Amino acid sequence: MATTPRILLADEPTGNLDSVNTSRVIDDLRNMASRGIAIVVITHDERVPAAADRRLVLTDGVLSQTSPTVYMPPQLEQKTARRKHGSSILRLLESVADSINSLSTRPMRTALLLMAFLLGAGGLAPPPASRKRPPRR
Repeated sequence: MATTPRILLADEPTGNLDSVNTSRVIDDLRNMASRGIAIVVITHDERVPAAADRRLVLTDGVLSQTSPTVYMPPQLEQKTARRKHGSSILRLLESVADSINSLSTRPMRTALLLMAFLLGAGGLAPPPASRKRPPRR
C-alpha cells in the first residue's frame, strides 16, 4: 500500500483470482490487520471470511449472523482507549492535524484527488438553463 490508512474497504478483493493469488491477497489483508488497519471486506468468496477475525453476514439487507470474537491488535487497542478518554476538541485537532499533514506531504496526490472531486461535483450540477431564442422571421 502506498499510504497507511486507518481503514481499508475491499470490494471482492479475490474476485476472478486463482487459488494462489487468492491466498496472497488474504495474507496481505491479514498482515495489514495485524499492523492496526481495520479491514472491511465485501465478498462472496467463502475463503476470505474464513480467514477473518470477525464476520458479519447481511442477508436481504438485515444483519443475520455475527462471529463471537473480535481481535484488536494491542497498538490499536491503546489508540482506541486513548481516544475514548480524550476530549472531543483534542480529537478534532488531531484529525485536522492529520489532514493537513496528509495534504502537505503528498501534494500531487492531493491535487489529483481535488481534481477528481471537482470533476465529479461538476457532473452532479444541473446544466445551465438554455436561453430561448426568438424565432427567426
